[in-house]
Amino acid sequence: WILWIWYFSPRRGRWILNIVAANHPNVSTVGLVVRSHPDRQPVLFVGRGYTSSHPPISTRNLAQDPVFSYEETAKLAVAGRLSEYDHHFVASFAHRHHVYFLFYRRDLKSQSREYRTYISRVCLDDQAYYSYVEVPLTCRSRAGKIYNLLQAGPTGIVQGRWRDPRFRVFTWCLLYSFGFIYSAQRRLTMTPLSNILNTLDAYPCGSDHTPSPMASRIAVEVETILDSPSARLTAVAVSVRVGHTIAFLGDSRGNLHKVFLGPNGEVEEYSVIPVQVNTAISSDLILDQKEEHLFIMTKNMKRPVAECQQHTDCHSCLLAHDPYCGWCVLEGRCVLKSQCSRGNQPGQWLWSFDMEQQCLTVQDLSPSNVSREESRMVSL
Repeated sequence: WILWIWYFSPRRGRWILNIVAANHPNVSTVGLVVRSHPDRQPVLFVGRGYTSSHPPISTRNLAQDPVFSYEETAKLAVAGRLSEYDHHFVASFAHRHHVYFLFYRRDLKSQSREYRTYISRVCLDDQAYYSYVEVPLTCRSRAGKIYNLLQAGPTGIVQGRWRDPRFRVFTWCLLYSFGFIYSAQRRLTMTPLSNILNTLDAYPCGSDHTPSPMASRIAVEVETILDSPSARLTAVAVSVRVGHTIAFLGDSRGNLHKVFLGPNGEVEEYSVIPVQVNTAISSDLILDQKEEHLFIMTKNMKRPVAECQQHTDCHSCLLAHDPYCGWCVLEGRCVLKSQCSRGNQPGQWLWSFDMEQQCLTVQDLSPSNVSREESRMVSL
């Protein structure tokens, strides 16, 4: 991270200190470099917790001097004191035409003043933040317990039943659908009048005449998809391979959980790997570009997402129940489907995660023995 940079302002006739990240170990900073259009220069969106007079969210210039600067409009304007908006940022990502921020802060408007988690968004090319909208997120367990503190959030898109959602990790694991979030944010910005011209469709990124910023007090609530009663979940990374979605979850006790998400909504944890006992897995759980390896920053460890080669026979390969792996029949090895030369042909690659798969066995051999000098037809 760039913490700060000095630049000389000819207009002001003096050197200006431009602070980018929050230079404090207990104050979070997130950032994202994006282009609003392919023919435009990239900009840096920064979300940072409260340390001084700097806005919680701003758009920084990268293409021209002074670098990392922002105009007075290219920031989130807040009502009241900045200290009331002490965001703890967890993640940021771009989706379609918006940048999203995930954070939590105290709800100073409520009597309990408890922490709440929010998702906010702003249009990529909105330099005045007219389009800024934020909505609270709530996680509820199957037993009815509510969890409000977001722990981690990657940018993986899940396929199948949950169309275009994103993973979020509170104490337990859950999914938020962009459909739910978009609907909530759209309801917040729409007018009840049907014959008015200045609608959300006419001004999808707002304008100087539209109210901004906008915040909802009604949360988007979902139920957990995976319970982890023995340890708090602290990290998440998501991989989508050949239509299957795999979530890698780190917990507070130093374990890495591998979870399969099926296209019809099925959820199954198929592996738990100890990484560093009683040391929480860092939220910086990252997949490489090809999604073949996972970086675990708790121990600066790099490990493959699948370890099929450790299963040396068909039975151990299928018993592993690993959705990445399968038994390549003709080659006699446990591999990824892409590594099996005839993997796309029926019966040539036995998927480890399919409970109905069985290893091939010889049921009958005729004749059962024959002289090595004799040439005969053998039937299996």
